[in-house]
Amino acid sequence: MKKKKKTSQPEAAAKDVELVLRELSRPGKAEFLPGFFRAIPGGYGEGDQFLGVIVPDQRQIEKDFRELSIDELGKLLRSYWHECRLTAIFILVNRFEAALRKHRKLGQQIYGEVEETPQGLVGFYLENLEGVNNWELVDSSAYKILGAYLVAFPKQKKTLNPACEEWESLARTHSCGCDSRSDKAR
Repeated sequence: MKKKKKTSQPEAAAKDVELVLRELSRPGKAEFLPGFFRAIPGGYGEGDQFLGVIVPDQRQIEKDFRELSIDELGKLLRSYWHECRLTAIFILVNRFEAALRKHRKLGQQIYGEVEETPQGLVGFYLENLEGVNNWELVDSSAYKILGAYLVAFPKQKKTLNPACEEWESLARTHSCGCDSRSDKAR
């Protein structure tokens, strides 16, 4: 992918992200990825659809669309295209990390929209866990969002209900791994 001048597209829509992803699709990858992610009949990723976009391209798209509205981010997380969901995860992780830095700097002060606080973004992630439905999506987000949140707000651990569907349970379980990846290992 050619290096682009950094541009953020706050007025962009989920369909714009999908369009860019489609432009970067690689047919050979689109054929290979369903087998790799076991998105085959009887596999744990059954039904997942792939455009065939490589992760470095998705990370560049994340930079170009990091100002995407939370509603449009939700649309991406509900897409049947794996790459739309992974790109949304990259955007959400970046946004959560920025919100956590801002929270640490400003303390308990309210800043910006409630949905852009660490608590608001964790709530958004939990509401959209249905779209975090395979190991790549879980591994790319759970410890970076839920785990980091629990390290920053340890009293919130009891709010995560472990009784949930398979991928939701895995996401919640992986969030616990953040403790060992942080300076606050217990």
